[in-house]
Amino acid sequence: MKKLLLLLLISSLVALSFISCEGDIFENLSDFMGQTGENVLITQGVYVPSTEHVEAVSTTLSGIGSDAPVTPEQIDDLKDSVAEILESESETGAAAEDMKEPVEDEEIPVGLETDIAEIEDALGLDSGTIVIEDKGDLVAVILMKGLKDELDAVDEDTTPEEKEAIVADGEKLLEFIVETSAIGSMDITGALGDLLSELTKSSPLADTLIETRALTRLTDPAPEEEYDLDTFVDMAGPIFEALYNTIDTDGTPGISAEEFTTAKNKYGQARSTIDGIAPHLQVVAEATGVKNGTLMNIVHYAFAVILTENDKMLPVDPDTTDEIDYPTMIELLELVHDYFNGDTSEAPDWPWLTSGYVEAMMNRIYGLSTFTTIQNTLLALSNYVEENTYVTDMLTEFFADLAE
Repeated sequence: MKKLLLLLLISSLVALSFISCEGDIFENLSDFMGQTGENVLITQGVYVPSTEHVEAVSTTLSGIGSDAPVTPEQIDDLKDSVAEILESESETGAAAEDMKEPVEDEEIPVGLETDIAEIEDALGLDSGTIVIEDKGDLVAVILMKGLKDELDAVDEDTTPEEKEAIVADGEKLLEFIVETSAIGSMDITGALGDLLSELTKSSPLADTLIETRALTRLTDPAPEEEYDLDTFVDMAGPIFEALYNTIDTDGTPGISAEEFTTAKNKYGQARSTIDGIAPHLQVVAEATGVKNGTLMNIVHYAFAVILTENDKMLPVDPDTTDEIDYPTMIELLELVHDYFNGDTSEAPDWPWLTSGYVEAMMNRIYGLSTFTTIQNTLLALSNYVEENTYVTDMLTEFFADLAE
């Protein structure tokens, strides 16, 4: 039972398998999440930071209106303003607040809903996965349209330098989505550091996650003492809770349907952006000699897949006469959350948690219509991180096991 819990948690949080023993993980994580200290001059009102480029975004949106399509020039104006915002900690913070402003349907430019539908269709996402609810969504979707137009124009004559520019646009868009939504509040540096430390020394957990690597092998029969549940819970708990809290944001217990929809939308935007630029990362790396990817990009993409694919990843009742209820994705997240916040001395007694359930989950993941894209994107992201062969090898083995 313990090893099945281990697999369930890792399967629900695919990010746990994406930890590298190589490279400077702490620098990568800190750089990606933009962690900095509080500026007392700002908080005390002594210094009022500039919001010039945040205001420029609002001005551009006002100029677009709802009775005409977005022009390439307006997309470029937004792109330039967003790039400037992300260069400033104070403006990024101001933008995060400003982007929460609700947007009404009549404020959405002509043709943008069609662009959203085309993006969802290209990714195999359900209609309504990506929606425009606030100003941040509107900016992101407009920039996603611009990125889609750039990607659609790529052909055999597109130079590596031009692809590099497209990838840079995608990376800026992803950073904007992360930094102006609850995704950016995810702080798992410490928890990942603890897990990294554990994985680099000899222990039952290290033997399980490093030496065996492929997650599906955890279902093989083995003595209970080979699995250190306490150590795993101590490290996996904070990581899961950080991810859980990017969904549960309203201050009340539990994930509501509305919260889940909002999180799925934000992560859907992130997934669209990453899927778009992933096929060009290798060309850019070869042309520039530099790999700018981060482990957090892999984590965000993995969680985006979990939320956007939602219940498609989970088994359904194998027998309609069976009285055992299989959990939905929201219910599964709640069950794991409750477990981490309760008695973790023993594995939970979940009737549906059997080796058959785990195998069925793996088959569902492999059977997704978007599986090939997910596999290719994760491998491309992993290959785009410097000195990251360990994670790439782990992913390769994981996907090979799914295909068996």
